[in-house]
Amino acid sequence: MIDPKLVLITTFIAFRCANREPNRNEHILTQFYNSSSRIEHLDHLSTDYELHFGSVTGKGINKSQLANLLKWDYALNPDRQILEFIKLARDTVILRSKEENDFSKLIKYPGWESVNTYVIDERGLIKLQLYQPRNETSYKPYLKPAIEWLVAHDSLRLAEVYDLKDKALIQDSVSATKWIKLLREWRASNLPTYRK
Repeated sequence: MIDPKLVLITTFIAFRCANREPNRNEHILTQFYNSSSRIEHLDHLSTDYELHFGSVTGKGINKSQLANLLKWDYALNPDRQILEFIKLARDTVILRSKEENDFSKLIKYPGWESVNTYVIDERGLIKLQLYQPRNETSYKPYLKPAIEWLVAHDSLRLAEVYDLKDKALIQDSVSATKWIKLLREWRASNLPTYRK
């Protein structure tokens, strides 16, 4: 006769082993989303990492290119949250997330919501990321009042961080820091309008 305790223990061990990979990947991505620095963020990526937007076609953004883009992101204190794990598998994770930062908060933009697919290698490093935006709202209408105010009150400093002709942000760590200062000045000048 089989000991019921042995069956229970064996079932528990089998269940734990079967669920080890998804839990490992959940832990990896939770740490990744809680990265407090650009270096820490990059430490979660494999050397052959690629980031794709919308669909996986052609060559994506590599780790070196991303390192440069993250200078802007981490200068703005990203606030990244995992909203939901959609799929947790051995090497693939799909999740829904939201990101805000000092820039978006100062212009009262609700943030960027997306669905991300991650492929994680055997070492626990992210090899591939597919970013699919979920909110279609652009930040530009939220930024427009600040741009108009800055054109009238401080066009020289605005020109250091914004290309008026192309209506495009200049995205590097220096301009990110300048943006925060300019947006705080704009908010302070319009305090009754922009109070929470």
